[in-house]
Parts: sequence; structure tokens; C-alpha cells
Amino acid sequence: MSEKYFVIKIKNQQNLVSKIKQYAGRAGQLKPFLKWLDVKLRGGIEENFLTEGRYSGEKWQEWSEKYKKWRIKHYGGGQILTREGNLRESITSIFEDDKLIIGTAKEYAAIHNFGHKKRNMPKREYFRFSSENLKEIKEDLRAFALELIEIKEK
Repeated sequence: MSEKYFVIKIKNQQNLVSKIKQYAGRAGQLKPFLKWLDVKLRGGIEENFLTEGRYSGEKWQEWSEKYKKWRIKHYGGGQILTREGNLRESITSIFEDDKLIIGTAKEYAAIHNFGHKKRNMPKREYFRFSSENLKEIKEDLRAFALELIEIKEK
């Protein structure tokens, strides 16, 4: 009894990636994928704000006692990085051909995400993704790519 098998050989990986982009662009399939990717990535960022970093695996450092007292007095407490919600709401997406750019123009955004030693500001990575989130994105990207490649059964 003969078994069925598949033969897939990639001779030039860069060429394959280029061809996928070319065909996806022609078929109009890349933009919907980028929009889906945008929803996934921005959802992860939102979860980080909601869970104060626990979503991506690293809970944000609590406020200093001095800041905590000031914050409660002036704003009644609240969540870390969400005093008025300006940072959270400033995150935008731009779609350019075969690219998705997610970011913010807020000057203080990088200080919060990466921390700042001179200002004694700990890093609170809101722009970080969980391994599960990235794994799901990779699996969906593979499925997307496989839809564009014809594999013949022998």
C-alpha cells in the first residue's frame, strides 16, 4: 500500500517572502490580515493597561508611597499609567502598503514603557506581548501563508 506524502522545498526564502507579499498585495489579502494583526496587537496592549502588565507576564511596579499619596489626593487613586487615559488613547495604527505601524506620539510614552533611571521611573511595559499572544499570531500567520501556497499531493 502506497502512502501519500507532500513535498515542499524552499530554494530561496527571501524570494518566497517577496512572492507572498506580491501575490497577497495583488489579491488584496494583505490589508485584511494587517487589520486583523492590528486588532490582536492593540488588544494585547489594552490588556496590559487593564491588568497593569500581568497580561504580558510582568506586573508593573507599584507607585512609590510619595506618588501614591499625591495621586490619591488629586485623582482618587486609579490604575497605574491611567491617570487621565491620554497615553492609552494616543496609541494609533498606520497601514502602509505591506506594513503595520503601531505607536504613539506622546513624548512620555517611551519613559513609561522603558523606564528612566534619572527620574526614578520604573519600566512599565504596556507595549509588550504575552508569549501566548505571539504564538497565536505566528500560527495565524502560518495559516495565512499556507493559503497562498499551493501544495500538490503526490
